[in-house]
Amino acid sequence: MTEEVVLYAMDGDCDVFLYIPDENKTDKVCKLAIQKNFSLIREIPKEKLTENIILEAVRWPLIEVLKEIPDHLFTENVWKKAISHWQYSTGVCLPFLSKIPSLELFEQFYNEFKNKYDGDAFKALKYLPDRLWTEQFADKVSLDGAGVLEYIPERYLTPERYTTIAHNSEEFLDLIPESKRTEEICTIALLKSLVNIDYIPQKIGTREFFSSLVEKQPYILNLLPDYLDKKDIYREFISLDPIYLKYIPENYRTHDLCELAIDKAFTCRPFPDEIFEYIPYTDLQVKAMQEVSNPDIALEIYLRIPNKYGNVDLLEEGCKKNADVIGYAPKELLNQEICIIAIDKDPSAIRSVPSKLRTPELWLHVRKADPTYPIPNEISLGNNIYTFSRNLEKLSQKEFSIEQIKAMYDGLPFPIRDLIPGVETQTSQIKWDKNENRFVAEPKPEQPKLQKKRRL
Repeated sequence: MTEEVVLYAMDGDCDVFLYIPDENKTDKVCKLAIQKNFSLIREIPKEKLTENIILEAVRWPLIEVLKEIPDHLFTENVWKKAISHWQYSTGVCLPFLSKIPSLELFEQFYNEFKNKYDGDAFKALKYLPDRLWTEQFADKVSLDGAGVLEYIPERYLTPERYTTIAHNSEEFLDLIPESKRTEEICTIALLKSLVNIDYIPQKIGTREFFSSLVEKQPYILNLLPDYLDKKDIYREFISLDPIYLKYIPENYRTHDLCELAIDKAFTCRPFPDEIFEYIPYTDLQVKAMQEVSNPDIALEIYLRIPNKYGNVDLLEEGCKKNADVIGYAPKELLNQEICIIAIDKDPSAIRSVPSKLRTPELWLHVRKADPTYPIPNEISLGNNIYTFSRNLEKLSQKEFSIEQIKAMYDGLPFPIRDLIPGVETQTSQIKWDKNENRFVAEPKPEQPKLQKKRRL
């Protein structure tokens, strides 16, 4: 059987190759068989396999081809083609990297595989022949972070490389042997991720060590190990800056510590109103509101406090400092007295008062605070204390305090000369009759007669 006959037969049906005697499987015949069906590589005698035949076979699925390649045919050309087809394969091919002939080829593979599969590329290092490792290559892979730690031979894991790995990792400290965790590496670890705090050796994790990092990583305060005197550390940092209160665990935010934070806050510029999100004590909240003088800060404090519901005293003090507080108050806390406090501070606060609380008396306070403020018709045209005060002051040409107006409106008699100056009549007192909606005369009280003493 000539080569031409075999090639002709295979051109019609490649399965003919299965029945061809080994002596007739020439280089051309084998290459054609591989071109038709790569799996026919299994039918080629090992002694007849050549680099050219292997190059024809190297394609998907790669693992099936690699299994059939004799060690001596894992040449550079074969590896270069295998690397170009690796994207169609999986990690099952990685063990064959132990047959790679040069570090240069391995680096080519490693870089391409890393770009495509990221973290899985580290697994390739496991199969790099020990004879190919060099100091320079160890330096390069150290830049890839903690994922390479379990694959770098121990003789190449120097303190400098541990430090390099630390600089290029996030959560890694548990992967470094405790004896190799230097203060420098632990510092890098904490600034990278607080997950690493659980793996700081106690001999390194001193009060001074953690304190030195708080400014850069304040959340360290929330995770300090129990063997430290945390209460004393927290007081130290609150004394430096009350904003550290937000990083302290809730169960350590005692009344005394929060009081210290507030005292320090009043010495800070700008005022750290944010701390009030973390102060749960209502008495301290009210005290701070009483002490603050800046109305904008008063509003910020009120907005920051999360447990303002039910704290009527806080709302009252807040309205005394800034009328805008009423606009952010829980509606169920609002009452006439608090609304009056806000309106006396700023009459426009009436806009934040629920309609059911906008009484004529409240509008009277608006009028007293700002006579130009527009009054709704149902108030200004009705029979109420607001219209009473307006007519009273118009008639008398003088102003009365709200307390006087309320007393007169409730029927307290007063001298008529207070209403019309210079008038004296038999009826020198009048009072307001709500039922009649008018002033009515009040008889002048009779003076008691003095009895003359009889002469003896």
